[in-house]
Amino acid sequence: LAPSNALDPGRAESGISGGGSGGMSSSSLGGHSTTSHSHIHSSHSSSSSGSRALLDSLRTIVPSGIKETAFKGVLKATMTRNMQHGEVITLTRPQLIPGKDGRLAKKSVLAQASAALEFTPAANWLLPDRVWKVRFRGEAVDDLGGGYSESISEMVAELQNTTPSSLVHLLVPTPNSASNSGLNRDSFVFNPDATSEQDLKLFRFVGRLLGVAIRTGELLDINLAGPMWKLLVGLPLDPTDLNEIDTEFMSSMKWCLSVPSTEEAFAEMDFPCAVPRANGRLTPVLEQAAVTLGNRDEYVRRAISMRLNEFNLIASVIRDGMSTVIPLPLLSMHTARDLESMVCGEAVVDVELLKSVASYQENMQPESDLVKWFWEVLEEMSMEDRGLFIRFAWGRSRLPRRKADFKGKEFVLQLLDKYDTSAADQALPEAYTCFFQLKLPCYTNKRSLREKLLYAIHFCKSIDYDNYARTAMLDVPESDNSDDDDAAEDDEEDEDFLSYNGSDMEYADW
Repeated sequence: LAPSNALDPGRAESGISGGGSGGMSSSSLGGHSTTSHSHIHSSHSSSSSGSRALLDSLRTIVPSGIKETAFKGVLKATMTRNMQHGEVITLTRPQLIPGKDGRLAKKSVLAQASAALEFTPAANWLLPDRVWKVRFRGEAVDDLGGGYSESISEMVAELQNTTPSSLVHLLVPTPNSASNSGLNRDSFVFNPDATSEQDLKLFRFVGRLLGVAIRTGELLDINLAGPMWKLLVGLPLDPTDLNEIDTEFMSSMKWCLSVPSTEEAFAEMDFPCAVPRANGRLTPVLEQAAVTLGNRDEYVRRAISMRLNEFNLIASVIRDGMSTVIPLPLLSMHTARDLESMVCGEAVVDVELLKSVASYQENMQPESDLVKWFWEVLEEMSMEDRGLFIRFAWGRSRLPRRKADFKGKEFVLQLLDKYDTSAADQALPEAYTCFFQLKLPCYTNKRSLREKLLYAIHFCKSIDYDNYARTAMLDVPESDNSDDDDAAEDDEEDEDFLSYNGSDMEYADW
């Protein structure tokens, strides 16, 4: 990237501590800590370095399928069995709690879940599904899986919310996003200033969420820039990675080294001594008051070193959280792209893949115009809207990568036949997220289906919200049918669902 060794401060300065490829942290799977023997370490330091280099080279050589099969075999062998789900937690979107000054302060769903699950038994994190069971306060939900998925989607949405009202500030858009240049303009990086005790607790919980995604297949729609995934597999960043997230910064460093070589000409460039970090905050890197021709190499070296290492603490904490759910040393064979794929699946919502797992209830004919319109509308949607549809119907934002990863789960289409034909075009669809089931009114044309489906996926976010609205409008106590959680799992009449039984005007008729 530049004709100077100053642009490569060295891999040793960029190493990631905690949960490296050679061993597991004290909080890792099985609870075994790594014992340090200084004389052994000393005598084998060169061979260890060589082994690390060999492992790093194998990341791109070993086929992904082989690595994934081996990883899944270990996960299966370490699975917690004979439990339907973990502990039950109650969440509110968003929760109001008393602030220190006596006023009400909002608390994110992510912070609520992190606090509620901080001391959950270690075995719960090794469950093959539903590490926790959730109740949303104020929403009529008995969690058979849909509420659990929705809670995760809500947390991921909070992580990537960059509006002024955001309650979570762990991630920030890449600098390339702000400058509208280079790669990863739509991606996020760790906020290098989010290092308070509470922030690090939340980052550790985020690591657990990533581990849960890998162990259970509950994929996360989290759009981290590639270099962040690289850190999470235990690899250090290099200047090429910085260029992927902050092209302007690397261009300025290159320019600093290539401007005219006279002191007078250089002084006219007026380089700032403070360097912007990933979140835009300026940080001085020199003791001197100005960047000069004599200290510019040191200035560039320190600036790049700071930027290469600014995420290391956070990456280490996230990896520590991951180590409580998955065997972290196995990631030493995986690339950044491998890890992203295991956690997030594919960003593309493949309609043909969804069709391959679709089934139709007895009152829904696959050859009917309604079904044909539905698939046509889905194919015509943008990829963003397809992701919203998957969240509406299943509580997730991404599909598994292939049919086998659905683990027998079917996408069920059913006719919503409680409306006569004259009213069907004004009705909204219903989605039962626990069962990945969509009920469509008998729309008389494709346009009505498109309008109502798009309205539902964009504006209908709460679980069973119209039941909550109905009970509130009738001024009667909200029913609480979730006292017996396990009994509810056997009662399909009390399933959780995103229920949309008509337009807002129809509430008055209830």
